Amino acid sequence: MQGGDHLLIDATERAYHRSTEDAKQRDHYSGKKKQHTLKNTVMSLPDKYIVFLGRTFSGRHHDYSMLKSEFPPELGWLEDIHVGVDLGYQGIQSDYKGKQIDIPTKSLAKAKRIPTLN
Repeated sequence: MQGGDHLLIDATERAYHRSTEDAKQRDHYSGKKKQHTLKNTVMSLPDKYIVFLGRTFSGRHHDYSMLKSEFPPELGWLEDIHVGVDLGYQGIQSDYKGKQIDIPTKSLAKAKRIPTLN
């Protein structure tokens, strides 16, 4: 990877103080982290230079829904860029018509395998 046409997209999550209001507690609780958090979308170049830091969302928002709210797919944001994302962005290849969008495949290592009869 080299050049300015490569972009890495991910979300960052950080701890947030627990509110005393019940509604705010539910909104900021991240089941993934098992604590109250705030999240931002981060776009960076392969050399770790950050080019975009998105607005702050509560911890319960999904990474991909945050990206879609900040960069609507119908506007063609990622058309001429090579993009790398993680498995939190399932569906990005069908929603965004990019030059090349790399998303890893899910590992089957933990899946229960059914033994075959010989």
